[in-house]
Amino acid sequence: MTTTMGLAPAGYAIRLDAEACCNAQRLLSQQRAARKAEAESAALTERGRNAREFHVVLARSLSVRLVHLIQRSASLKADRANFWSGCRCAGG
Repeated sequence: MTTTMGLAPAGYAIRLDAEACCNAQRLLSQQRAARKAEAESAALTERGRNAREFHVVLARSLSVRLVHLIQRSASLKADRANFWSGCRCAGG
């Protein structure tokens, strides 16, 4: 009888220790999953920011290129008009 009475608290303590260990493992697993999700979220946020910056740079570059092309086209039209007006005068 004394042996049973002595083992019961020890068994209860072992069970509590096992439950605490399982809870700690579960919490550690949840913490790791939360950190992984946070890292993935941060990576997606950074990727989105980089895409927006790239879009802005590309849009500005294309806008500048378009302005240059328009100016060049106007310049070529003026040169062509000057050339033909000169040829008419010279050709009489």
